[in-house]
Formats: sequence, structure tokens, C-alpha cells
Amino acid sequence: MAIVDRKVWELNSGPSTPLGHQKVTVSSTAQALPSIPAQARRAVIRPLLDAITYRDDGTDPTATTGFPILKDEVFVYDGDLATFKMIRITIDADVRIVYYG
Repeated sequence: MAIVDRKVWELNSGPSTPLGHQKVTVSSTAQALPSIPAQARRAVIRPLLDAITYRDDGTDPTATTGFPILKDEVFVYDGDLATFKMIRITIDADVRIVYYG
């Protein structure tokens, strides 16, 4: 399991405001981040049950293309949240997402 060092994250990212969280099942069809708050600038993403892959370049990811986020890894994404799409690698993944502004 990947661990995010909270002190390092706070130093690198500056202050942030929690904006809510989502739980989504990621299956065999690429999907976007759900219910992104208007003020959100960052998402913390943690897949459970299986790894996922994502892309943010306008192309849908597949199980074999894209950037992998491993099962139980904590991934901080601060790119354009509207372009983020994810898909499971082998079995449906329960993905937890926390948004920050």
C-alpha cells in the first residue's frame, strides 16, 4: 500500500479546502470523475479491490493503456479534473475520491 506523507503533501500543495468525497465502481467502460465540485482543483484517488488505469489527454484509457494506479495506492491528481477518465484493469474496482479546492 502506498502511503502519502501528509507533511510533504502539505508543503508541496499549500492550503486546501475539503469539498467532499465520492465512491464509485469502476468497471470495463472508461468513466470520468463523478460530481466534481466547481471549486475543486485536486482529487485524491484510492482504488480498492483492483488497480485502475487513467488518461487525461482526451483518449479513453483501456486496461492496458494509460497510467496505472495500483490497488490500495493513494494517488493525488491536480491536473484538469474534467479530463480525467479511468477504467478497471481486471475486476470492478471500488474507487474512493476526495476533492479539494
